[in-house]
Amino acid sequence: MNKYMEVARRLQETFEQAAMELCDLDRKAGDGDHGLTISRGFRSAYEQVSLLDEDAAAAEVFKAIGYGMLNTMGGASGPIFSTFFIQAAIVLKERKVLDGEALTDILEKTITAIHNLADTRRGEKTMLDALYGAVDAIQGEPRDAAIFRKASEGAKQGAEATRQMQATKGRAKFLQERSIGFMDAGSWSVYLILDTIAAVLGDDL
Repeated sequence: MNKYMEVARRLQETFEQAAMELCDLDRKAGDGDHGLTISRGFRSAYEQVSLLDEDAAAAEVFKAIGYGMLNTMGGASGPIFSTFFIQAAIVLKERKVLDGEALTDILEKTITAIHNLADTRRGEKTMLDALYGAVDAIQGEPRDAAIFRKASEGAKQGAEATRQMQATKGRAKFLQERSIGFMDAGSWSVYLILDTIAAVLGDDL
């Protein structure tokens, strides 16, 4: 299995294991089904990736992940969480290899695409806060293998920071001040995605 297909396999495994934890986080302000929904998305994504040839290019693999998620996850989650992988497919069609430069480009393009799609900004207690945390962490850093782990740790810090934010998007916004004090489930999913990618690719440059 090539390394990009291994990313898809590991994402399925990661989110299957984290499904209940993510549902518990989501239950504090949402429908409580985020973990099951995203786990289903990554299961479908890996099924699509498994149909590819063993030597499939990075862009092809990430496109299969993105559209596998988009076609399976309901509501707003599918379009939003598939964005990272669809943007990755676009970037990697030209760059070919997911290295530090490509990761930076993907993160920045994902933030722009989600902002345009959902009119979401930094500090609104969403997955964007983890993405911004990742970008902050790699600003000015060498574009070597360590950048994957730095992006992951930045996303983790961004997710943790959502505990102190008041939600202004989604169902959580109706809690107003009561939305402060717990982590956004989507932001933690972003951390898990980047952490899984780092585990597979972080020593491979």
